[in-house]
Amino acid sequence: QEATLRFDYLVSSLLSSRATRDIATMNPYLGDDGTKRVFDLVTGLMMKANRLGHANRCVRVAKELAKLLRALQKMDAAKAKSDPVVAQGIILKAAELALFTTAERHFVAPRKAGGKLRFDPRFLVFEFTYNLLLRKSQVELVRQFMAALSQGNSLCHQMIMGAGKTTVVGPMLALLLATGKSLSLIHI
Repeated sequence: QEATLRFDYLVSSLLSSRATRDIATMNPYLGDDGTKRVFDLVTGLMMKANRLGHANRCVRVAKELAKLLRALQKMDAAKAKSDPVVAQGIILKAAELALFTTAERHFVAPRKAGGKLRFDPRFLVFEFTYNLLLRKSQVELVRQFMAALSQGNSLCHQMIMGAGKTTVVGPMLALLLATGKSLSLIHI
């Protein structure tokens, strides 16, 4: 009897060091090539779903910008010149839209030989789970913390409000440090 592979189980198994063995236990008919193909498909689906979520955020910001531009269009010239709130709102929304539409995935890097992409799937699972796109500064900071830990050093870093301490960096570190072999304490 063939087992059904649930998507949520496949996503969470990307976090496991025993993922291949676990999937083989669930469905021994897949074999090594089939298991690799399943993980490739799950990874691709998560990347596409994440990009769709990000595209929806871009559309939302574009609609907000269009609303501001329509409001400006309805104003007479004297009111438009004397109302800095509308102009500043347009500038901020346009900058936000530009930032969103040029956003990249910063945890994916091309492999030197072979041209294949390499990445830590835990970053992808985190993005997928919370429907967000990790910023370059967040990925770099998390990697700095992990590098310090691997060298036996502690690290303290100050972040400004809104940079993702509570929503991204803390939970991402908790995910990366959850090995089951040690107790990790993160103070935010």
